[in-house]
Amino acid sequence: FGSAVRNANSRKLKTQPTSYCASASEIEE
Repeated sequence: FGSAVRNANSRKLKTQPTSYCASASEIEE
């Protein structure tokens, strides 16, 4: 899960805050 969040954050960081990315990634993945 941790690596999945980091990967998602790397992609979404350009448009979304990291804190939101972590929550979104947890739900989507």
